[in-house]
Amino acid sequence: MRRMWTKTICEAAAKRCSRRVDFKLANDGAYQACVKYGWLDELCAHMRTTKEIRTKWNLETCREVAAAYADRTLFKSEQSGAYRAAVLNGWLVEICRHMPDRRVVPRIWTDEVIDQVVSSCKSHEDLKAKHEVVYQILRRRGVLAERTKHLPRRALPNGYWSKERCREIANRCTTRFDFVHMNQSAYKVAQESGWLDELCSHMRRRGNQKLRMLYAIKAVGQRHIYIGLSYDPVERYEQHKERSTENVKYLLNRPHRMRVCSKIYGLNEAAALEKRLIAHFRRKGWKVANISSGGGVGGPDKFWTPQRLQEVASRYQTRREFEKNDPNGYNAAATSGLLLELFERHPNKGLIVRKLTDEMLQEIANTCVTRKEFESKDSSAHRAAGRRGIMDKLFMNHTNSGLLKKPEWSLEEIRRAVKLCKTRKEFEKRFPNEYDAARKRSVINELFADYDNQGYKWRRAARSTHRQNEGS
Repeated sequence: MRRMWTKTICEAAAKRCSRRVDFKLANDGAYQACVKYGWLDELCAHMRTTKEIRTKWNLETCREVAAAYADRTLFKSEQSGAYRAAVLNGWLVEICRHMPDRRVVPRIWTDEVIDQVVSSCKSHEDLKAKHEVVYQILRRRGVLAERTKHLPRRALPNGYWSKERCREIANRCTTRFDFVHMNQSAYKVAQESGWLDELCSHMRRRGNQKLRMLYAIKAVGQRHIYIGLSYDPVERYEQHKERSTENVKYLLNRPHRMRVCSKIYGLNEAAALEKRLIAHFRRKGWKVANISSGGGVGGPDKFWTPQRLQEVASRYQTRREFEKNDPNGYNAAATSGLLLELFERHPNKGLIVRKLTDEMLQEIANTCVTRKEFESKDSSAHRAAGRRGIMDKLFMNHTNSGLLKKPEWSLEEIRRAVKLCKTRKEFEKRFPNEYDAARKRSVINELFADYDNQGYKWRRAARSTHRQNEGS
């Protein structure tokens, strides 16, 4: 039987909410009834509007809230509205002066610093375990073998990885992915010896980039559900708690249960099944928290996290060095707007500053033949010369003042180009330089004098003839 939404019932539902968006998410039927019968403004008069929420945070209120916290991270997570208002208005540094600065100062990995770290290690394995950053820097620079040749390598005897030792490693892992990354040697021995399924029986299943698992989050006692697919549903569930849409957050804040399908599907099969399930529950009248109709295969976690970018940027002294040696990381930092933050503690914020005098600019310009070459060879020097207005002075003694000389088309060359075309339009499209030269010399009519309709298309010629007849 269809429920009748009276004004009294809708008023009771509206009183339990402080915002209209909460009212709509909590009881969409009552909300739609209020919209239909014109009760919405009256029943939502006690709710805060978006404008009131935005204007709530001024400097004094933000300072009062920030005074209760001793850490910026906790302040941001628990009072996101105040934190965001402080960032947008430039109050963050002022209201957080009492909080300790926990930002990591990037370390410049020079050869001397790396030698000190390497000399403090007893073996090659010790360097990799305790100083993985230095180990990766040496590996990227291609000098790992040379700089660590004095360190002894710990070689395990044949038969070291027995079944019990492999079991000890496997018991510390929750997935096979963790097992292979924790100790690849033990994983390989277990796989070759046929122990892998037995040792990994306690581990939860996990997909990969080509396989996905379906999962569902359902509210207890309600017809409210979310359906998704992921290569690791447990990890994805934790990500839903940290960041998700309003519909999913509302579902997770209520009593709910999560169920994971035990079967692993291929990408296309999993996407099609997710789409069918979402459509099925919507047809049955369920409230589905999915915004889209499904079918997206998702993807792996973001590779360039702020921590990884900070680690990579700490290996370089300047932004140009970072861009040259690791262009992917540089582009990720520039796209996400973290470049300034990564080089904040570097000398001169990672920028290369040159005091270019007029004499230095003249020396650089003398090594170039044209101004275009000057710009491509040293763009900063080219910009400095342009700002000072001395570009003509720098190229005063160059051929054609450093400008690219346009070719001068002879009349014979223009005629050869015209013979290859049937109309003026074709001449303009195929040979634009010769066409411009002919137009400047005013010889286009002469060149097309012997052509049908003087090189024009028949429609234009017919139109011209019609105008002449009308004039006569």
